Amino acid sequence: MKQRLNILCVLVICILCISIFQSMYYFGAGASSGIKAGTDLDKTKIEKISNLQVISLLPDNFIDFNDSIFNKKTNTYVPAFYAQLGVSVPTEKNISLEITSMLSYFICMLTVLAAIIVFILIIISINNSNIFSWKNVSRLRWLGGLLVVSFITSVIPAFISFHILTKSFAVEGYSMHIHDFISIITLVLGVLSYIVAEIFAIGLRLKEEQDLTI
Repeated sequence: MKQRLNILCVLVICILCISIFQSMYYFGAGASSGIKAGTDLDKTKIEKISNLQVISLLPDNFIDFNDSIFNKKTNTYVPAFYAQLGVSVPTEKNISLEITSMLSYFICMLTVLAAIIVFILIIISINNSNIFSWKNVSRLRWLGGLLVVSFITSVIPAFISFHILTKSFAVEGYSMHIHDFISIITLVLGVLSYIVAEIFAIGLRLKEEQDLTI
């Protein structure tokens, strides 16, 4: 029983780690490109990298393929529409929004790491046969709160980036959106943690009431 529970717990931790890795990958890829451009001392490259934006697009019309792309297999152009693009677009600099975005990203990483630590404490408690306790209820509530906060702080930078970009860039025949850059994994796990915490709390209250009647 405990072995299966431990396997499930490891899977949950893996999901959280994937969420962290996804954010750190994009951040690291951008930083690496920036450093490489800086070492080349090419002002044009530095400007392009510093203005790099990744956008998600939805065509206004899914029937007409207004764009095309070259197919190397047949050496012909085939109809296409864009779903995601990397573009170098100069945007208006807003120091306060940039600081807010960086702080949100930093808080997101801290809360996810703290959530992993709390989750490990719950696993240790369960393996010590201390499952239904008020300490675990409190830990589950903390876990839920941390995961919800991490979701909120991950959404803020995405909205800030989207807000700044829409003021400087638009694609004819397409509308931009940010759905691809918002992961609801942490939000779902946070809500599930709250639900499990309340189930534990209800069970403990019923047990305490039965003990009093006896």
